[in-house]
Amino acid sequence: MDGLKAILQSLGALPMFLLMFIILYFVLIRPQIKEQKDRDAMLSNLKKNDRVLTRGGIVGKIVEFQGKDKEYAILDNDTGVKIKILKRYVVSLIEKK
Repeated sequence: MDGLKAILQSLGALPMFLLMFIILYFVLIRPQIKEQKDRDAMLSNLKKNDRVLTRGGIVGKIVEFQGKDKEYAILDNDTGVKIKILKRYVVSLIEKK
C-alpha cells in the first residue's frame, strides 16, 4: 500500500493532466475532426446542378467546375448571372423540394 502511495506521489499532477487531455479530446478535438471530415466529403461529392449556399450568403446552382482538381465552381444564381467561386467556400448543399 505504501509503495502505491509513493508511486502516485512521485507522479504528481501527471494523472490529472492526462485525464484533462482525454476529456478535452472527446469534448473538443474529436467532434471538430468529424465535422471537418463531413465537410470534406460534402465538397468532394458536389456535382453539376446541385444547389448550394456559399459563405458569403449566395445561393446558386452549380453549372460547371473549372481549374486544376476542379477547385472552382461556376454558380448560376437563377437570374442568369454566373459567378466563379472557390469550391471550398461552399458552406452547405441545399436540398431540392
